[in-house]
Amino acid sequence: MAIHMKKSGIIYAHIQEKQKLSVNGIKIFFILLIMFFIWTNQTRIAGSKNQQNKSIVARLVRLAVSNTPTPSPTITPSPTPTPTPVFLPSRLIIEKLGIDAQIEFVGADENGKMENPSQWNTVGWYKIGPVPGQHGNSVIAGHLDTNLGKPAVFYNLENLETGDIIQVLKMNQSSVTFQVTGKEIFPYDQVPVDNIFMSDDKSKLILITCNGQYFRNLKSYSHRLAVISELI
Repeated sequence: MAIHMKKSGIIYAHIQEKQKLSVNGIKIFFILLIMFFIWTNQTRIAGSKNQQNKSIVARLVRLAVSNTPTPSPTITPSPTPTPTPVFLPSRLIIEKLGIDAQIEFVGADENGKMENPSQWNTVGWYKIGPVPGQHGNSVIAGHLDTNLGKPAVFYNLENLETGDIIQVLKMNQSSVTFQVTGKEIFPYDQVPVDNIFMSDDKSKLILITCNGQYFRNLKSYSHRLAVISELI
């Protein structure tokens, strides 16, 4: 039994020695291969190409390119435009006629006609249309006289002439200035509404009041006066 164990130990030691030689041989082989590769690179003629190295380099380049993420374009957001504030009108000033009147905001009545201001000494701006100074026709109406026949805010409106100045004061205390370009008189039932309330690239101010003879049965004057002015 002892002899058998001794022989087994010798055999095992012999196997280990062979394995060590095999591993050392592999190591030496790779060392020689690396040295050969270095030597061939150092001794090759300038300008010559190693086809295998080119192939390896090409594969490495393709691998690097394919794994390099394509940079996403940087999108610069467009600046949000700051809206221009709109200031509503507060007072109508016509120095020539001594008018400095508060402006009411009026709409349309049940018949689709522009409403009248609620007071004799105030004027009404048609709030559905442009603000004075904006493109289009801004329309302001005022009474000619009171229910007692006394002068109201636009009693002398027909005295305005071409070149006269009209100002509209706004709620931020700024003002816009208009210059009279003309005036027209229409029968009360033939007022050219489309022309009066039209919108175009020009900024106009239209002042409207009653004119002509008063008809008691109609509770209305026979005509309407429109003073036309443009922004200056």
